[in-house]
Amino acid sequence: MITKCVQDYGAIGDGITDDTLAVEEWLNDAGKETCTAVLEEKKIYKTTREISICIDEKVELLIDGKNSMIKPTFGMETNCGVKTPFLFHPTGNQEDGIKLEIKNLTIDSSSSPYFAPTTETDLRGIGAIRIYNIPIVNIENYNVNGCYFASGLGIYRHTTAYLKNIRMTDVGTKYKPHENSTAGVDMAGDALYFEITKTGETTVENFEASTTMSRLGRAGIVFENFQPELQIQHNVFLNNVSLYNYQRTIHEEDHASCLVKWNGGVVTGFSKALMTWCGTKGYECKNVQFDVNPPFMYGFGMGLVGAGDPNNVERGLYLFKNCIINYLGADCIENGAQLFEDCLINLNAYVVKDCSTLQFKNTNVVRTDGYIRIQNDGDDINVLGGTWENKGPISCPSVMYSMKRNVNVQNTMFIGCEIDSCGCCKCCCCDCCNTCPSQGRCRYLCYIPCCSAS
Repeated sequence: MITKCVQDYGAIGDGITDDTLAVEEWLNDAGKETCTAVLEEKKIYKTTREISICIDEKVELLIDGKNSMIKPTFGMETNCGVKTPFLFHPTGNQEDGIKLEIKNLTIDSSSSPYFAPTTETDLRGIGAIRIYNIPIVNIENYNVNGCYFASGLGIYRHTTAYLKNIRMTDVGTKYKPHENSTAGVDMAGDALYFEITKTGETTVENFEASTTMSRLGRAGIVFENFQPELQIQHNVFLNNVSLYNYQRTIHEEDHASCLVKWNGGVVTGFSKALMTWCGTKGYECKNVQFDVNPPFMYGFGMGLVGAGDPNNVERGLYLFKNCIINYLGADCIENGAQLFEDCLINLNAYVVKDCSTLQFKNTNVVRTDGYIRIQNDGDDINVLGGTWENKGPISCPSVMYSMKRNVNVQNTMFIGCEIDSCGCCKCCCCDCCNTCPSQGRCRYLCYIPCCSAS
């Protein structure tokens, strides 16, 4: 394969010289034919404006950063908008057979000054890489630092993507980060962004992203599709993915229609873990630790799942298996069908579960404060195995229950609860009566309706 070296185009790589023109010529020349484009090892290349790279039809382009860094240094003039150092796209409208691979590269955008907007119209920000209409994208050993109001990586309208060993630091910011504001400009505050318009597959492996507590990103990973007429099935595999301080961990919106399978990782500092608006094929989360510990609410309450659709489109299943889930003082609204299997749930919140289906299987629940409330009419609630332990106060405030649910409790141990004279648990959150049908079953987490008078 042909090799094209950036130094042959005049790049210096000392971190001081402006290498913008040399890097631009190098990448655009490489996009004309199948080749490997390489940087010199362990250099720093300074760029001072956005670079657009065209890739011709049927070209397979491999960019090897050789563990070097590209350091965009942009000014942030008033109303400049969001700047992206590198934009990859096909030449014209011909995308057939194009493949783009990027490896061993760091982009550090932290030299561009941070600007905190005071209005939605004066948005200024800087990202790293955007890739448009490239069918096959592979990225490995890629690091990003210091992006705000823009993504560390955005991939738009692809068929197949494989991302491995990706680390993003101080990436992603939302407008008014410490307010419950869902402003339209927040779309730029994500770490990893996908526009999903084609049937295909996306795999993200060994990915870690974080924002600072003073800025806070809108979402860690986003899947969106702005063409609802498209009938697609796109499978997403997340393996060992950890996200820190994003208001929404995964954000799926506008008919993205992804089936997301997430295995392994840690999530902290969020208000909503799995946010879905306008349809989803479902989530399967295994071996993930969720710590719900947001400093504030960010739209649709706080908790594990937020799902909705103005057209009442049926949503997929939310499965949590072998997960550790810590609710830490949040008002949680959780929508969609949810199954918890072999999980540990540490409850310290007031949790409103507005679910169509709810099941706990071999799951251990520990209550230190708060309660779980069933708000709407729906299908059966199944509690199958495991232990439910009360370590907090016995009494809870009253709540309203739906009485149209069938509750099935089997092989479950309840610890630390008191039963009153009519057979109701004193930990319940409803008023009792003399015809209580609970027959001594413990309801300290308020899952089983007491009676018609509750």
